[in-house]
Amino acid sequence: MKEIKFKDLDWYVIEETDDSVKLLLKNVLDEGRIEKYSNDDWYVDSCEVRLTNDVKPPFDWEKSYVKNIILENFKNDLGIECDITIPSKEYIEKLPIEIRKCNCWYWTNTPSYFNAAGAHARVYNVYPTGELIQWYYVTDSNGVRPIITLKKELCTEL
Repeated sequence: MKEIKFKDLDWYVIEETDDSVKLLLKNVLDEGRIEKYSNDDWYVDSCEVRLTNDVKPPFDWEKSYVKNIILENFKNDLGIECDITIPSKEYIEKLPIEIRKCNCWYWTNTPSYFNAAGAHARVYNVYPTGELIQWYYVTDSNGVRPIITLKKELCTEL
């Protein structure tokens, strides 16, 4: 997969059509960006962030702190019109291991496991080696590795 520099960040081009391009950030958002984008110290742990504060299942990506605060602020900082998310478990599974690897652990937006008592919401997470793990609590701290989808005409680096 092709690597490009876009908005002064390193990205992988993971999908391309005639009119759009999907980019995966090469590494997780750095500590400075996480601090800049966060509005609640409870969620932040260096360059890592809690997915949500709601420990009870079911996990709802649409209501998560990462989606509504961190990614929205990152999108605003980029200053472009784009769709933004983090990878799903299924999307990670399709990527080559070299692309899945990263400089630290990072979140997916895919629920994974709820115990019988329904006490803890968990999602799939990705090790720095690129391997998936399904047991991570949504209130643990991990990296945020955005995917953006934008009109191809906005990405002149291709």
